[in-house]
Amino acid sequence: MSRPAPKARERLVRSLALTKHTANTITDPDVLLGVIEEIRRRGWGKTNEEFVKGVVGCAVPILTPKRDLIAYLGVSVPAARVSFAELDRFIPPL
Repeated sequence: MSRPAPKARERLVRSLALTKHTANTITDPDVLLGVIEEIRRRGWGKTNEEFVKGVVGCAVPILTPKRDLIAYLGVSVPAARVSFAELDRFIPPL
């Protein structure tokens, strides 16, 4: 799977306008870079009310047989129904 080199990734993140949408929005570039690294290590991502208050979600990459990234498949759910910690259970079916 093609990924930006660490220096290119850092330049990109540091060039972004990290706008706060909720109390959980990540606006610190160093924190965001750490979260990106965690997602890369784990192989899938999740969000904890970072864009919309009351909504959590997770996503997995869709790869070709040669492991080229072609899309992501994700799900967003009300936090009142599924907690951030419970999102891991959605990964196997995705």
